[in-house]
Amino acid sequence: MHEVKRNRRVSSEKRFHRRLLAGRRPCPPEGCGGVPGDARFVSIVETGIDPWEEDVDELLEWLGDWNPAAFYLADRKRRFYSVSALPPW
Repeated sequence: MHEVKRNRRVSSEKRFHRRLLAGRRPCPPEGCGGVPGDARFVSIVETGIDPWEEDVDELLEWLGDWNPAAFYLADRKRRFYSVSALPPW
């Protein structure tokens, strides 16, 4: 889910450019099963318990170094602006 917060309305002759200012959490692991799978793997990493009762050690090995608390703004900005093809200003 994305949350968009408008701080104020501005009138300008310039064209609007999207900006990435902040974020929280990384993308879910590829092939995790969408939103329910993401919630599952966050739970596994945070509690060590799989709500679906599968082998936690095997799942943690599959996850590798994925960290649900990590968010690297500089990396996200590089990807955000390369996809949008808009200048970062």
